Amino acid sequence: MRERTASMEIMSADRVNAEFLRYTLHQRMKALEDDPEVPLFFGRLDYGSQASSSSGLPGERFYIGRRHVTDA
Repeated sequence: MRERTASMEIMSADRVNAEFLRYTLHQRMKALEDDPEVPLFFGRLDYGSQASSSSGLPGERFYIGRRHVTDA
């Protein structure tokens, strides 16, 4: 999430909007800083071999937390 936010390019029609966007991205980067005292997630759902199609695929694992995490 930090990499994606840091790679965003500020494109604006005027200087005022550009400054607002720059400030907003700066605030977002600060919010995404790691805090070693706070875990990224606080719960986990593990679907076993008997998982139903409405709840998840067998073997799927979902983390519940304060940030969304993406991977391949």
